[in-house]
Amino acid sequence: MARPSIDLGDRAAEVGAAVRARREMLGVDRMEFARRDPSVSYRMLQDLERGKRSRFSEDVIAKVEAKLAWARGSIERLASGVAPVDLIPTGEGKVEAGLKAASLAQHIVRDLADDIAADEDLSPDEANELLKRALEQARTQALMIVHMERERRRRDR
Repeated sequence: MARPSIDLGDRAAEVGAAVRARREMLGVDRMEFARRDPSVSYRMLQDLERGKRSRFSEDVIAKVEAKLAWARGSIERLASGVAPVDLIPTGEGKVEAGLKAASLAQHIVRDLADDIAADEDLSPDEANELLKRALEQARTQALMIVHMERERRRRDR
């Protein structure tokens, strides 16, 4: 069975230029970017940035989006002519904070996935479902914390 993929169509070169510009804005060379966790193939990244291919696996695209601190689906948005969703807060000094938060989130997800995978009583489908439920719960709690902090700041003004 073929792995799910994303087709960038005739905008592959534009998408690639946007990916390259974002990587450069983050101050990371292509080799280091490819090696950083979650790692991707240097050749695949090169093909993406140069617009040499238009079809990439969903997994690879998701990894690149995470590394660029773009929301999931941002590369598909670019392929349809819409701007990506930036997860890095704007403003001086906030780029580093946003990247640290994204890196922390990746480590948490990896640790959680490793912990679930260590449970030999779970089938792969059960493990995936458990991970999905745990991440949904974590997202809900994180959004509640953000909302409560915004409300506190609004009241304190």
